[in-house]
Amino acid sequence: MRALHSPVNVAGGPGAISAGLRALGVESTLLVFNERPFERGFDVNLELRDTSRLSSVPFNLPKQLRALRWALPRFDVFHFHAGLTLAPRRLTLPLLRSRKKGVVFQSWGSDLRRRRASEVGYLEQADAVIVGSYLTRRLAPRGRWPEYDVVHPAIVLDDWEPAPAEPRDVMRVAHAPSKRAVKGTESVIGAVESLRARGAPIELDLIEGIPNREARRRYAAAPFAKGSCEKV
Repeated sequence: MRALHSPVNVAGGPGAISAGLRALGVESTLLVFNERPFERGFDVNLELRDTSRLSSVPFNLPKQLRALRWALPRFDVFHFHAGLTLAPRRLTLPLLRSRKKGVVFQSWGSDLRRRRASEVGYLEQADAVIVGSYLTRRLAPRGRWPEYDVVHPAIVLDDWEPAPAEPRDVMRVAHAPSKRAVKGTESVIGAVESLRARGAPIELDLIEGIPNREARRRYAAAPFAKGSCEKV
């Protein structure tokens, strides 16, 4: 089997899945639109311009179409992440279905949670839909697409070493939001400030917009790490 993961490497998760598949004997490739400043890794990088800007389309679209043409004969399964496809969905998905390719969509949270079914109708063209938690499954819309499979986020343990920290007078909390509003960063900041106002020896290390290697160094220096805060 030949699988293509694309087009983003969210928190390194798709890359870890692809690496795990290769360890099992699957020919798996990770293609990304761009590397971003986080340096999460890839096999193929299209080096697209900012995909959130309409002005980037004339530059990006030809690259995307060439990549789709390159991928079609080379892969049996197309595993898309975060609701994105290699080229625009209205072109990519019908083409893959006509070629009898396997199509998988994997959600990484906010691309599916609390969305209306009409916003994610493209899932009807999927053979499988994966979510990373039972919370996401509970908050995701239902429609005429496959039932959600829960597969918890992957991590390559070989890339990490234990980092025991010496006791300090001040408790350091590390928080690394990709999007502050989504990750509840203001609540984290407010909680730390509230504790400090009451005399608690605590500090917050807010980790944003830096390469992965630097972020990991700062994680290791903090005995406590806070993920996201979300009302459920």
